[in-house]
Amino acid sequence: MSAMSTKMALIGALTISVYAHAGDNACQDSPGVSGTLEGAAAAVAVSLNQPLDQADPAPLSHYLSASADSSRSSDYVMRNYARVALAASQVRQGAFDQARQILTQVELDSPAAVRAALLLAESYRMQGQQEVAGKWLLRIADRYSSDPDALSGLLMAADDLAERGEASTALAVYSRVLEKSLANINSLKGLAEDTSSLYQIMMEGRIDNTRAVNSEVIQRALRGSRFGAVEHYRNLLQAQRQLACLESRQETLREKAFEASLSNTNEAAMVTMLEGEATRTRADIAAMEAQLAAANPWDEVEDLQNSLAQARESLATQQKRLQELRPAVASQAGMTAEQQQALEQRIDDLRQQVSSDRDQINQALRQVLLSLRDDYRELAGDAQLGRASMLQLYASN
Repeated sequence: MSAMSTKMALIGALTISVYAHAGDNACQDSPGVSGTLEGAAAAVAVSLNQPLDQADPAPLSHYLSASADSSRSSDYVMRNYARVALAASQVRQGAFDQARQILTQVELDSPAAVRAALLLAESYRMQGQQEVAGKWLLRIADRYSSDPDALSGLLMAADDLAERGEASTALAVYSRVLEKSLANINSLKGLAEDTSSLYQIMMEGRIDNTRAVNSEVIQRALRGSRFGAVEHYRNLLQAQRQLACLESRQETLREKAFEASLSNTNEAAMVTMLEGEATRTRADIAAMEAQLAAANPWDEVEDLQNSLAQARESLATQQKRLQELRPAVASQAGMTAEQQQALEQRIDDLRQQVSSDRDQINQALRQVLLSLRDDYRELAGDAQLGRASMLQLYASN
C-alpha cells in the first residue's frame, strides 16, 4: 500500500448514510422543498455513500450553495458531512490550507464534527507536521473519547511518537487510550442491561458528539445499513407522524359522537364509553407486552402472561360490541360505519408497525453494542501492547 493510501485510510473509512435523517409528511402536506435542492441532496447522498476522499467535489459544492438557507434538520446533517467530504478531496490533492478553511465551517454540534477534527489532524500528518497532528489527536480523544476512530487516531499518534524515540510521551498516550477504552467497555455493560434508554434518547434526538458512549452507539446504528436500523428508524418516524394525525382525527370524530349522544342517542354514549375503555385496554396490553419483551429468561412472568391474555379477551369483547353499536353513531357523526372501521383499522396497523420497528431498532442497538465492545477491546489490546513495548524499552535501558 502506498504512503498516500495508507495515510488516507483513516479518511476513506469515514462513510455515512444520511437517509436516516430524512422524513416524510404523512397525514398532512408540509411546505415543499425546491426540486433543485432535492436534486442536489440526492447527488450528495450518492457521493457520501462512498469513501469521503473519493467523493465528487462538484455536486458537493453545488449542494452547499443550494442548501445554504435551508432549515431542515436533514440538510443540516448532510451539509456538514458534505463539507467534510469536500475537504477530504482537497486533502487528497494536497490543498491542505483550502481543506482546513472548509473544515472550520463544520458546526461543532453536528454528527460530522469528529470526522472533521480527525481529517484536520490527518492533514497535518500528511504535511509532515507530526507534532501539531499529535496535539490535535490528543484534543480529539479527550473530547470524543467514545469514538473508536478518535481513539484509533490517538494510537497512530502514539506509534509516531514511539518511532521518533519519544518513549515517555508515547507511553502516556498508550495509557490514555487503554484507560478510555476500558472505561467505554464498562459503560457498554450498563447500556446492554437497558437498551430502552438508548431507544428513548434516539427518538428524542438527544444525541451529542462528545464523551457519551450511548451517543456513539446510536450514531453507529444509524450510520449506514449494516445493522438495519436506518430503514426501521425512517419507517418509525413516518408511522408516528401518521399515527398522531389519524388519532387526532379519530378524537375529533369521538367528540362529534359525544355531541350526538347528548341529543338522547344512547348508542353514541355507549360507543364513546367503549372506545375509551378499548383505548385504555390497548395501552395496558402494550405496557404488558413491553414488560414481557424486556423480561430476563429467569423472571417469573406467568401472572403477567395471564393478565395479558385477559386484557386481549376484554379488548376483543369491546371491539365486538363497538361493531354492533357504531352504524347509528357513525351516521350522526357524519361518517359511515365502514369509514370509521377503516380509520380504526389503519390506526391499529400503524400501532403494530411502530411496535415492530421499535423492536427491530432495539435489536439493532444490541448488535451495535457487541460491535462497539469488540472495537474497544481491540483498541485496548493494541494500547496494552504499545504500553508494554514502551515499558520493556525502559527496562532494557
